Amino acid sequence: MVTIGLVARHVSEEISQIAADLMRFASANGCEVLVEKPGGECFGGGATAVSIEDLVRRADPIVVLGGDGSMLRVARQVSGTCPVLIGVNFGTLGFLTEIAPCELISCLQECLKGRQRLVKRSLLYTQIVREGAVILRSQALNDVVVQKGLHGRLVDYDVYVDDEPTMRVRGDGVIFSTPTGSTAYALSAGGSIVHPDISALLVTPICAHSLTNRPLILPLDVKIRVRTHQHEGEVVAIIDGQESLLLQPGDEVFITKAEHCVALVRSPSKSYFEVLRSKLHWGVVNKSD
Repeated sequence: MVTIGLVARHVSEEISQIAADLMRFASANGCEVLVEKPGGECFGGGATAVSIEDLVRRADPIVVLGGDGSMLRVARQVSGTCPVLIGVNFGTLGFLTEIAPCELISCLQECLKGRQRLVKRSLLYTQIVREGAVILRSQALNDVVVQKGLHGRLVDYDVYVDDEPTMRVRGDGVIFSTPTGSTAYALSAGGSIVHPDISALLVTPICAHSLTNRPLILPLDVKIRVRTHQHEGEVVAIIDGQESLLLQPGDEVFITKAEHCVALVRSPSKSYFEVLRSKLHWGVVNKSD
């Protein structure tokens, strides 16, 4: 039996209608439906409410109703599997959730037939070590950011690639991102747009106080280590904008390719470059009247 996961952080009338359509589809096709608790119980329809961790482990495909933040939250839970994620855009940008609500049922039909358009996206695995002990383990679909906090001044960040001293950034911080994350924070900081089919890890300084610090594009299988020096104020590590930890001088942040990936369903009506143009206005010439 196919188990469909349904995740929706915020419930609106439109989301409730789409969820009802999904429940009817599942019933007609003999599929089990898992919804996230708390919150998902309101959808009813015979669905089983489970934790987000259990849902990600058991369901494939997983339908995410919301914005990019909702998709990031689900993708970061992936462990041991590579589930198919269908992101239905109810947010603002919707770069990761590119399926229109009217396309959901047809996407599910294609998934059951094994004919869906998929793109596999790599994750970054992060460990933060303090005095020889790992104090945080996490995953990121977009990026891992090491930067000054609210009351921080300029900080020196030492970046090692495969244990080789590679760069020292004096500035606000450094962004380490996947190609998926190249169109997120890294883009705003002057990083390159990298096609998601390319296996790469991007290093983008944030407001570096130097004319020589430039973004780097590295092989995805390198091992990154970041150290900060004695500093005044706060330095924080942020994973996908959703999880953060204040760093102390001497803490080390290790970033590698995660063992697992996620598979996103592509819109049947849009190419990657069409999404770039429609969401980010990439390559669009502004014509004056």
